[in-house]
Amino acid sequence: MSGDLHFTYADPDRTTLHQGDVLRRTDALEAILSEVHPFFGKDSEYPYFQVITQSCDLVRRGGEGCSARYICISVVRPDRDAVAR
Repeated sequence: MSGDLHFTYADPDRTTLHQGDVLRRTDALEAILSEVHPFFGKDSEYPYFQVITQSCDLVRRGGEGCSARYICISVVRPDRDAVAR
């Protein structure tokens, strides 16, 4: 049934990215980060990242890839770090 709904209202799934998704550091993500942003690729102090690219740019339409040329992610840091500063 979720296939009939606009992507904004469809049930969440684990096969596509959406703005706001939180990504856990994995070997695959670390390999990409090491290539494109070595500081975050090597620093395990940052175990989580959040997708900040708009969901509409991440939707795959008509069997093609998403329209975003890059997927933007942001570091997720504990709130205690912000309070300490």
